[in-house]
Amino acid sequence: AGWGRDHYQLPPLVVSPRAQERGLGESLFQRLCAAHPEAVAALTHQYRMSQDIMDLSNRLVYGGRLACGSAKVAAQRLELQPGWEAKVASRAAPEGAWRRAAIDPGQPVVFVA
Repeated sequence: AGWGRDHYQLPPLVVSPRAQERGLGESLFQRLCAAHPEAVAALTHQYRMSQDIMDLSNRLVYGGRLACGSAKVAAQRLELQPGWEAKVASRAAPEGAWRRAAIDPGQPVVFVA
C-alpha cells in the first residue's frame, strides 16, 4: 500500500499566528517525510502540466528533477473557441486587460498581480 502526495504543492493555509506557532503550518505529510526520509520516493514524472508550466515549478521547487510523463502531456495547450479574443476585449476595460493575457494560448505561463 502507498500514500502519494507532494508536500511542496498546496501547503496548509494558516492565518492564525497562534496556530502557526503551534506547528499547524506544517502538514502531516511533511512531518511523516521528516520522520521517515527512507520511505519517501521523490516525484520524477508528472502527468497534469504542459512542459511550459512544469518548467516553472521544476526550476522553483524540484531542482530540474521533474519531467513530463508523456509527449502528449508536454505538448498540451489551452484550446479556446473561435471568437474568444473579441469576447474578452469587449469586457476588458483598461484595468481588466490582464484577462486577455491570462487566457492567451500563446502565453502558457502568466503571472497575474
